[in-house]
Amino acid sequence: MCAQDIHIIRNMFCFALRCLFSLLNIIFILSHSEQEQARSTLLNALQVERNNVDELENSLAMVQQNNSAIAEMVASRDSLIDELNDRVAVFEEDKVVLKAALRQLQKEMKDEAPKTKKLMKELKAANSGKFFVFVSWSSNTCIVLYEL
Repeated sequence: MCAQDIHIIRNMFCFALRCLFSLLNIIFILSHSEQEQARSTLLNALQVERNNVDELENSLAMVQQNNSAIAEMVASRDSLIDELNDRVAVFEEDKVVLKAALRQLQKEMKDEAPKTKKLMKELKAANSGKFFVFVSWSSNTCIVLYEL
């Protein structure tokens, strides 16, 4: 319920009161016992209306409390979603960096493959006694093989 609902309820209550007062004016025309019976009926009706208004106001207060609690839960949920999105973004950045590093490593391995094959052939030849000295520079490392 919102402020507009309260306004409607109060207008209904005021209308009921006006009706009751109109009936009270009619009571003055009636006999004394009829007046007492009408007055009792009107007082009962007035009490029922007051009780209804109190009940509606209590319901409104409860609905407003529920709305506040829901708003807090939504804010908390939104905060958690933002935090998770931030974490996902970090993982996405890490993923991009790792993919770039993997591509670079694959490129380096591809570039080194012919050199490795050549070194393996030369090592095999050196082991078979065809070469007595072998020198190779690869990745800032000098490899020297001597035949004994």
